[in-house]
Amino acid sequence: MRKLIVLILLMLSICILAACSSAETPTVAPASTTEPSEVPAIPTEALQTASLEDILDIIWQWAGLVETEPAAQSLVPNPENYTIVFRPDGTVEIQADCNMVLGSFSMEGETLNIELGPSTMAFCGEDSLDQQYLTFLEQVSSSGMETGRLKLAGETFNMGFNNGGPAEEPEEPEITTCDAGIDPVSVTLDTMGLPYSYQPNCVPGTPYDNSQPPGPTGLPDHIQVNFGVEDQQDVLPNDPIIYIIPVEAYKQLWEQNDDPTVTNAYDSLVALLQARPDSIPTAGMPVLPIEEVTGVNDLVTQYAYVDTTTGFGVRFVGRFSQGPNPVSNDNPQLFYIYQGSSDDGVYLITFFYPVATGALPYSEDVSEDEQQQADTDPQGYLDAKVTELNALAPADWEPNLATLDALITSLEYPVAAVGPAITDINWLWTEVVQPDGQSIVADPENYTLLLLADGSFSFVADCNSGSGAYTLDGNSLLLEIGSVTMAVCNEESLSDFYIQLLSQVDSYELSEGYLVLNLKDGAGRMGFYVDVLVEDDPELSPEDPTAVAIDTINVRSGPGTDYPSYGLASPGAKARVIGISEDGGWWVVEIPTNVATDGRGWVSSDYVEVTNVDDVPVIETPPLP
Repeated sequence: MRKLIVLILLMLSICILAACSSAETPTVAPASTTEPSEVPAIPTEALQTASLEDILDIIWQWAGLVETEPAAQSLVPNPENYTIVFRPDGTVEIQADCNMVLGSFSMEGETLNIELGPSTMAFCGEDSLDQQYLTFLEQVSSSGMETGRLKLAGETFNMGFNNGGPAEEPEEPEITTCDAGIDPVSVTLDTMGLPYSYQPNCVPGTPYDNSQPPGPTGLPDHIQVNFGVEDQQDVLPNDPIIYIIPVEAYKQLWEQNDDPTVTNAYDSLVALLQARPDSIPTAGMPVLPIEEVTGVNDLVTQYAYVDTTTGFGVRFVGRFSQGPNPVSNDNPQLFYIYQGSSDDGVYLITFFYPVATGALPYSEDVSEDEQQQADTDPQGYLDAKVTELNALAPADWEPNLATLDALITSLEYPVAAVGPAITDINWLWTEVVQPDGQSIVADPENYTLLLLADGSFSFVADCNSGSGAYTLDGNSLLLEIGSVTMAVCNEESLSDFYIQLLSQVDSYELSEGYLVLNLKDGAGRMGFYVDVLVEDDPELSPEDPTAVAIDTINVRSGPGTDYPSYGLASPGAKARVIGISEDGGWWVVEIPTNVATDGRGWVSSDYVEVTNVDDVPVIETPPLP
């Protein structure tokens, strides 16, 4: 109230100096010296009862105030900055100088109550009346009208409002939906005793925006796992966070804006995870989402490949710096960073958690000598720090890096169906099982089946070929054969038998790249492998490390016949070589990710010819399934 009293005296002084007349400026009464028991009541005889229709959808501007304890009367400068609008749905919209406030009201006769709700929290300056205005509104208990002006009164005050004209119709609230392909309720993990609860949230996407530093941002609808807060809007910088982001939607969002950053970063990550080299770059790792990248990734240490419940990835300790800074725990902050993919390749999964170690100082304790090293030879300094930090054990960090590995490994969610996984793949017929026994197909590459996403299919039956249409409902599959060539193949051919079996299919099963087509009436089943290697791959140059099959060969999930086969490669089929087994007896080749989610297949060196393979890395043997 002191500000208002001072305002009264100031205006009185201005009027005296300018010889203001009462006809030009409303009279402002000075503070009363009456004893408290003699303070006059707020006059009400001139007020008329305000009806709901009288006050709705009008911009009411706070123009004056009469108080009784202590007695005072004052004018409000800039009434247009202090407004209230009553809406038919029982809500109020309040402007309190530089802040906006929402709320609700109830009205019955002269009784009026206002309840404040969400508000912006800007500081409007020392001279602002925003807090006083809101305090008065919360204490309002009655209302009335006086010659077109609205009066809102409390026990010890009366606020006068001018009619500022009709308020615009409120905008219809935008209905936001979020569909990341995963129900956040279904996302679970084990926090491994860390001092946080966790809350999965579906977060609506944000458009691509390259107008703000430090660079472009933009995300599709995605899942965030937030730690220590329930609402993702309450997340603070450096808070732990897990992202589950639909890959194709993410790439498309940026590519539509002619920005390949996300696609390039994701492809670089996948290439790294396929090759799994013994060492990774000590700086400049591909890190997504861009929203978490606040500078240059100039430090990468403590890396390890982590296979999780839902996928696979790489973790490291790193930071994002905007200059040559000494390496400390907190400036810039060090993070445990996990970058990975879901097993089906549909989601990018990333995890950021702030970490510290006793082997490093906090920024306030960095010595002058270390600061000088970072300034004079930043690269040499960082290289030495990487070597020093790589020598630490996971337990030398807080939290223990092994604990964070276990946390991200425990992440689970139901895998959403993204369409039939049997389409757009060239299947090779490898066996048939009937009540009287099992038969192996000698030349699988001569008997193929290709189901297209548009509901059509084609097949090769030795020297014949044909096409048709299929219907798919759950696991039910019916093949309706249309046109077929009628060539006569050799006596050993299974052409007619193969076509006959295709017409009897009524369902399918799919497991680990092996397709089973079940025949009607329990007549048996057909088995198919994926034709995984692409012959005459146009992306292979003469300089690329390459493997060429010299016989029909199994492409397996590991270096040995105990590992399941992803499918068969035909003689002459080619693939890029990305590594070699520890014993040198198996080559690791690149295969489609819809066959193996890590994009790696293993072929015996006895059945392929290789070129340009001197520099491929040794790849660690995966565990048997």
